[in-house]
Amino acid sequence: MSKRSGIESSGSSNKRAKKSDTFGAPSADDQNPLTSQLTAPSSTSLSTRTLPIRTVPALVTLCARVFVANLDILFEKHRDDTQYWLKLLPDAIVPRLFAMLSTSHPSKISHPFISTYFLRGDPITLSGNLPGVSSLTLQALGKMEYPLQSLQLTDLDKISDNTFARIFPNFPTLETVILRGCERAGKATVDALAKGCKKLKILNLSYTSAPPKSISLVTGQCLDLEVLKLAGIRGLTDIAFATILNPESDEDAPSKPLERLRSLKLRHTLITELSLSRIASRCVALTRLDVSFTPIRQPTVVFDGSFPLKLEKLSLTATPLTSAFLQKSTIELPTAFFSSLRVLQFGALGSMPSSRVRTTPGSLTLTDQVLDGLIDVLAACQAIESISLVGNAKLGLRSRANSALARFIRTVGRRCKVLNLAGITHLRSSDLAGLAPMEDQVEDVGLSDDPASYTPSPLHTLNLNNTDVGDEAAQYIASCKQLSTFELAGTKFGYDSLFSILDGCEHLTTLDLTSCRGIKVGDRRRFFEIWKEHQNGVHG
Repeated sequence: MSKRSGIESSGSSNKRAKKSDTFGAPSADDQNPLTSQLTAPSSTSLSTRTLPIRTVPALVTLCARVFVANLDILFEKHRDDTQYWLKLLPDAIVPRLFAMLSTSHPSKISHPFISTYFLRGDPITLSGNLPGVSSLTLQALGKMEYPLQSLQLTDLDKISDNTFARIFPNFPTLETVILRGCERAGKATVDALAKGCKKLKILNLSYTSAPPKSISLVTGQCLDLEVLKLAGIRGLTDIAFATILNPESDEDAPSKPLERLRSLKLRHTLITELSLSRIASRCVALTRLDVSFTPIRQPTVVFDGSFPLKLEKLSLTATPLTSAFLQKSTIELPTAFFSSLRVLQFGALGSMPSSRVRTTPGSLTLTDQVLDGLIDVLAACQAIESISLVGNAKLGLRSRANSALARFIRTVGRRCKVLNLAGITHLRSSDLAGLAPMEDQVEDVGLSDDPASYTPSPLHTLNLNNTDVGDEAAQYIASCKQLSTFELAGTKFGYDSLFSILDGCEHLTTLDLTSCRGIKVGDRRRFFEIWKEHQNGVHG
């Protein structure tokens, strides 16, 4: 085998290829990832760390890590042996190793490298974030024949519709197909799926050019569909969606179209509440529904008890719901809604997603009065674990000690694992007091009958971006012992308060300090190091 067989520089320039004849030779594009993170200009200031390993990894994992860490040396000094062993690698290990290489060495993964060693195993995952993935890569994939079950192609926005379409005839065993962000995937692609992949269970066509009529062919032929994601599909109106819900199908088939559907994503489409009634009657097994950024004004069918489904997730972010509708409907929520709901996304309610006019705070409808009415309703949702109120800028306008936001956080928010309060500009530090266990709360808020009020919050992700929260909230946040991700862009936190949070939250691995005014720009991306220096008495 030639020493350059299957291994090429990822750059397209001939000059670059001459400079770097050997795979993995150091270049300006292939610098240490940490150095790149510290020096590259960026609009975000994300500080991360890796926690110490508390268990011994599997031997396969350790070997894969060593291979990835020594990729340059292996191809410089042991090219032939490395190529030989890569070809002998068991199919079951290939996807994991390719994922690790894609994360650590994306610029070094060329088309020949992918097609020679990594177009096997299950799943096959290719992303537009890898410069080496091209039409040639997908053409090579389309020539293969083996019982592949999962194919995940994302953000390949330069690949043609016909190139995608040629892949699927050879893979009739596919159960999962993800084409999210493949903008040119259209009629030919979806028609090929409908004709050749009738075992599909999971299909993601979000942000593609898939026409609704072709999608209806898939829903008519693929009767085992459990997950269907159609976010951002152009021309997806109520009329077009009706053809997807009621496609032509074999009347003698053992099940009806979409009868087994569990998850449906329709965000950034033009459907209205009319489609919700049709969903309720057709998709009888549905548990997850995302209709964010749609012109739905009055989803009465979801709230009045006539919706027969037990939803686990409901996303209505950026829908033009009115305050009057929210106040009336939430009081009448059915018992099934309480027992099953786990994820609720109520961001920027009242905004107009289909309008070109920028949403103003005056158009938002989730006010303190409405939230007051929601609290007792949400408190009855015993399974709730994730809530987003992002962008509801009218919340917190009524300044008082026991505000609606404070009561919400104390009664509902502290029970969640994920809490997104970003963009609530009037959220104050004192409102977060309810995150602390009841006996640690300073304010006299009365005793609670809920035993969970006296234990640490299970919160692991907290988003306070662009709020009025600052140092005074540190003691409450530090009580969340499971916190792993904390986003505080545009807030007022300073060094000492963040040090105390890191002292209390030993699982914290990610901090977003973008535009955090109390932290020096040069310290934001390396704040975990700054904290360690502070502990050792190095940082002043």
